[in-house]
Amino acid sequence: MPASHDPSRRPQQLVGSSLLRLVSERLAGTGLDLLAPLAMGAYNRAVSEPLRLPAGDDRLALVVGNTRVLWPLFLKVFRRQSDLQRTSDPLDRYVEQALARALDGLPVLDVRGAHEPPPRRVAIQRAADLAGMASLSPAHLSVHPIYGPWIALRALVVLDMPTSAGPAWPAAPCWEGCGRPCLEALQKALEVGWDPKRTWRAWVAIRDACPRGRRHRYSEAALRYHYAGDRTVLEPELVSPEEGRGSGPSSPGVR
Repeated sequence: MPASHDPSRRPQQLVGSSLLRLVSERLAGTGLDLLAPLAMGAYNRAVSEPLRLPAGDDRLALVVGNTRVLWPLFLKVFRRQSDLQRTSDPLDRYVEQALARALDGLPVLDVRGAHEPPPRRVAIQRAADLAGMASLSPAHLSVHPIYGPWIALRALVVLDMPTSAGPAWPAAPCWEGCGRPCLEALQKALEVGWDPKRTWRAWVAIRDACPRGRRHRYSEAALRYHYAGDRTVLEPELVSPEEGRGSGPSSPGVR
């Protein structure tokens, strides 16, 4: 029986590691493969007032992210789901749908997507650092100890449940024992400026400069989509209305 329909796993019983396992199980196959707990108090004390969330200090937050495995799984769903093909930000919409399914039936207080603008913006990089998922590099990248900078931070989920997470514990600084080549790459990118059509590779070079996680680098198509905003990389995945019939309704998004 799928985890989302298991009556034996009631929300009040899902604390600590058991809840993390449940959410991880529900996210399996979506590409959202990074998950870390955080006490809301640790987050709220570390950020400025506009970025704080109205939740008790002992409430459980989950930092959700992904590695390169998300891209092919997203394309598989995009290929058959016409509502994703019509939206302006299909990957963000895909993440929202996956989270909605994973959190179904849980006592959710809030879900803040990393892509959301103010007043719903959260300090997602700071949250990932406090949760021990990824440290903030001198070049302002979030660097995972295994995957390096080749991760994306997608959402901060707040649950109306007590957390067993300890005090804030920032990730080990990524620059320990490193010559910080990302800083030189950042300077070069700043010199050419940000133009998604002309200079995006200079900004990718900041990630490429990091010695960690190089074998986990994103695919060329994923890089073009994220940095250049190039939707043409999705065109091979498009289907005709006839081919898309029967795919069923999509789950509602989470905002």
